[in-house]
Amino acid sequence: MNAPFVNVGLHQALQYLGVTELNNATLMLFTNPITPTPTTVLGDLAELVGTGYVRPVLTGWGAPVLGGDGYYTTSLPVQNFTNSGGTNWPAAYGWAYVNFDGITLISVGLFTSPIVNPPSGILPLTPIFGLGSEY
Repeated sequence: MNAPFVNVGLHQALQYLGVTELNNATLMLFTNPITPTPTTVLGDLAELVGTGYVRPVLTGWGAPVLGGDGYYTTSLPVQNFTNSGGTNWPAAYGWAYVNFDGITLISVGLFTSPIVNPPSGILPLTPIFGLGSEY
């Protein structure tokens, strides 16, 4: 009987995060092959440097949705990273959500394998953020 209470709390928590911490956060790519841990900070990540690379500002997160796995998620439309130069960007090993303050790391993750954005290439990413409970 705890699940409905926990899910309501998670829904409210994710809704709050979407309105406060996630709104106006940025999405960044990093190029160092690290394994993120709970103690990872923004300074541990080497941000991608490439012609045309800019962190998209993330606004308008959708309402939290409960998935079959018991996790609530919220998402945004696809965000594009556009390579406007004549050479490949360095390989991106992962992504991070950075708070609107520009220094606080909200979340970080790895791609299944490093991604290289070729000249005139567009790398589309769909931001998703979730909360869940095993109880």
